[in-house]
Amino acid sequence: MQRLGDFELDDFGLNQGLVSELYELYQTDKALVGEEWKRFFDGVQSLLRPSSGETAGEKPEAQLDFELCYKVFSLISAYRTSGHLKAKINPLNLPIPTLPKWEEADRLIASLTTEELGKEVPVFGFAGLRSMRLEALIDKLESIYCGSVGVEYEHIYDESEKKWIREQIESRESFSLSKVFKLQILKLLIFAEEFETQLHKKYLGHKRYSLEGGETVIPMLVWLSEVAPQEGVKEIVIGMPHRGRLNVLSNVLLKPLEEILREFDDQVISSAMGWGDMKYHMGYECDHVTSDGEKVHLVLGPNPSHLEFVNPVIEGIARAKQDLVFQRERKKVLPLLLHGDAAVIGQGIVSETLNFSRTAGHTTGGTVHIVVNNQIGFTTNPDEGRSAPYATDVFKAFQAPVFHVNAEDPEAACWCVETALKYRQFFGKDVVVDLYCYRKRGHNEVDDPSYTQPAMYRQIKKKEKLSEIYSKQLIKAGAVSKEDSAQLTKDYHKIFDETYSGRSEQPVVDICPLHGKIASKTFDTFVPLPRLKEIAKSFLEFPDDFTVHPKLKKVLHSRLESLEKERGVDWAFAEALAFGSLLQDGIGIRLSGQDVIRGTFSHRHLGLRDYQSERLFFPLQKFCGEGVSLDIYNSTLSEAGILGFEFGYSTMATRTLTLWEAQFGDFANTAQVIIDQFIAPSEAKWSLLSGLVLLLPHGYEGQGPEHSSARIERYLQLAAEGNIRVCIPSSSSQ
Repeated sequence: MQRLGDFELDDFGLNQGLVSELYELYQTDKALVGEEWKRFFDGVQSLLRPSSGETAGEKPEAQLDFELCYKVFSLISAYRTSGHLKAKINPLNLPIPTLPKWEEADRLIASLTTEELGKEVPVFGFAGLRSMRLEALIDKLESIYCGSVGVEYEHIYDESEKKWIREQIESRESFSLSKVFKLQILKLLIFAEEFETQLHKKYLGHKRYSLEGGETVIPMLVWLSEVAPQEGVKEIVIGMPHRGRLNVLSNVLLKPLEEILREFDDQVISSAMGWGDMKYHMGYECDHVTSDGEKVHLVLGPNPSHLEFVNPVIEGIARAKQDLVFQRERKKVLPLLLHGDAAVIGQGIVSETLNFSRTAGHTTGGTVHIVVNNQIGFTTNPDEGRSAPYATDVFKAFQAPVFHVNAEDPEAACWCVETALKYRQFFGKDVVVDLYCYRKRGHNEVDDPSYTQPAMYRQIKKKEKLSEIYSKQLIKAGAVSKEDSAQLTKDYHKIFDETYSGRSEQPVVDICPLHGKIASKTFDTFVPLPRLKEIAKSFLEFPDDFTVHPKLKKVLHSRLESLEKERGVDWAFAEALAFGSLLQDGIGIRLSGQDVIRGTFSHRHLGLRDYQSERLFFPLQKFCGEGVSLDIYNSTLSEAGILGFEFGYSTMATRTLTLWEAQFGDFANTAQVIIDQFIAPSEAKWSLLSGLVLLLPHGYEGQGPEHSSARIERYLQLAAEGNIRVCIPSSSSQ
């Protein structure tokens, strides 16, 4: 009879030969077996070795038959992999129609006898333990993996990441918030609720896209801001849709309530230039001061109504800050994106943005995503709005862990965002918190949702306020009294009423006298011939061990010769000379797009590949002085995502010429939303200036439809009041 230590392999039936071979491999080298088998054998071996207090001759209590041992192992693995399907994440206590029924754990538990449930069993490192009674193990698995938090992480390939996440989840019981911050959570929930309630009373019928039902977002964002400095974050750049934006502006970014009320009064808020935008599209920034006195800067970017298209813009802003303010230190600036459940899986711009999240030219070192999952998209149910179990399944393709959490457990939600931040800082990758909540009212405040979701809204009408649910928990724990909770509500009423009655009218101010003046200023662009020759020669100055492509060497020599003999220069050479002269003048260059390093038409060659080693060499790099950079990146095959990123980058990089090139000018129309909603109107809507250059190569050269016209007429339609310039040079010298 074959044995593994004191265990009989006969319990594995026909598989005993396989298990025996795997065990022999494990004994030779643990790396020779898969991670699952390694964990299994580790667990068994730990019981065969004496623990502290045992002598070598003693047998541990947990010596069991192999079959039960493997059942326990399978049970733990099942909860870790699929326990989220059973997690109590829906505050409406309704089934999530897109989720499959999970029966594996029930089947395994049903196969256990009463005697087995009372036995001490190996737990293979679960929760840092060696063994425990089987019945207690099941209770603990249920509590950790099927409570108010459900975690998806077994889809990740990297074992070190999975181990890290597993350790965080299985030690969550040790997470606790101070009494002070628990009271702060209650205050934030009350203030968030009363903000919406008072606006609804004072401005009945006004659209505001309220956060009601999802107010837990507010303490989540505040807690994230609180712990961010401890993790080395200096700045958080936030992108979010219109739902809940006013609440976030008021209770997280501390935008003065009087300003928000003036916007409801339809008073024009003067700005440096332009005429503004809807109040729930505007951005803001502030410093958050933590309880320890540390600061983190919060920036909420403006956005249009086009859901999710702000995502790449925020990534570009964050990257520019990382590059230019923090010397390319990714951990110092955190991009934070909030999404709706219908849009996050419905809009392709999300996957475009995720796809470049780890590429050299567009990474930001990971993004924390929060999905405000109110389980509805205007009037569309989840099973109508997606073909996947979760709205967050798009993230799994990019190896991001997902933390699903019930909004009625704000402390668990705070744990989720803190863990997400730590993961991002440690692994430099995207991570998702899926906040299951609900939408108290219709899509907007004048919409009746009971036409389309009567059952859901009957359930919502029965719901207590989040603050009341949490207040009862704190009162039961002795952390607060009923009077404390009531006083917080009174405090907010006083703040709101005094601000509302005391708000003053703000006169309409004439447009800024600088508007249109900066754009009309002329600059001397003359470059002496000796400087141009110096730039041209740099393309023939290779490192000693560099082998240039034989064909390309001739091209580079001919360029210099044409300049020296004053025969004129071609378009690509003119561009290279222009870039070199700008670098000499202290202006950085950032160029991205599909195939831009070589150029779609094999014309540019700003980066040279070693013919032997394929090492990349940029000749113009020699002209970069201190604080000046030359960044040229081949982008992913994306127009909207990459152009959005470069737009965001350009708004921060005022000493850098930022350029995006379409492979053909015709293809730019797949990024039309970025052009229409950001590039053309950003100055007028948000006082947001950008020097972004779009390169749109096109020409009537017999290449047929989609390769002959950049649709210049569309850009001319968008041009007004000096917002953009449409330039069609007729010679390379221009």
